[in-house]
Amino acid sequence: MSATAQSLKKWVVTRMAASHLAGLHVTDALTVCAAASRRGWTTTLGYWNDPHDTPADAARAYHAALDAILTTPLNSYLSVKVTILQYDYGCISDLLGKAAAQGVRIHFDAMDPSSAEPTFSLLERSLAAHSNLGCTLPSRWRRSLTDADRVAGLGIPVRIVKGQWADPADQRIDPRAGFISVVQHLAGSRARVAVATHDRPLARRALGILTDSSTACEMEQLSSLPQNCASVAAALGVPFRIYVPFGHPSLPYDIWQARARAGIIVWALRDFIAGRHRPLSGAA
Repeated sequence: MSATAQSLKKWVVTRMAASHLAGLHVTDALTVCAAASRRGWTTTLGYWNDPHDTPADAARAYHAALDAILTTPLNSYLSVKVTILQYDYGCISDLLGKAAAQGVRIHFDAMDPSSAEPTFSLLERSLAAHSNLGCTLPSRWRRSLTDADRVAGLGIPVRIVKGQWADPADQRIDPRAGFISVVQHLAGSRARVAVATHDRPLARRALGILTDSSTACEMEQLSSLPQNCASVAAALGVPFRIYVPFGHPSLPYDIWQARARAGIIVWALRDFIAGRHRPLSGAA
């Protein structure tokens, strides 16, 4: 690929990715969080790191986000990617202590399948310092059913997603069927379950299973996409939350899976046309 073609490719991907960010700084994310609060929605703050960030760089960004949560009236929690922290407890211990003092949740997000076990190991160690921790379970991973039992035993909040990365051990797993399987594993447990998807029929079915089993749950969606499940959550009396990312451009899906997942093509085109974070949908 020529230098010109590489430069064009980078520009296209950066423009698509920028549509998912509130902006570079946490103050940009707070503007979106405030708009969500006016709609009665809670929020999650997430820092999307630069590929060249060091663990110390990422830790500073997470501290800035936590400070913002602690000094505003917004109902938010912080989602972290411990991969960029290189699973270093020293990088996260101060964050845990500050969050524990104010009761703010720190959520350990999911990355690729190889990161799952070290992420869980760090999470379980961190629970000694701060009990209000959460984690994400991707429905495309075979191990997520076992991890769901692990989460149920710990009684910690969990966010269920389809996931960006397929399981290399079993790429045939259907993400929708896997999603419902994870939900069913957690139904009736003491874990608070967040259904995180923009697939309305899937959200309706998953929330129905959880509410029927009296499982504490909420609906969560990415702030940059249409909040198309807010009405689904409202109809079931379930709280609605949006995930608000700030930082550096990164796609929340694998563009190279377009052949296998036709919906990605539509998603990518919509992102390219937008080129920046969209206003929240729904009436204020």
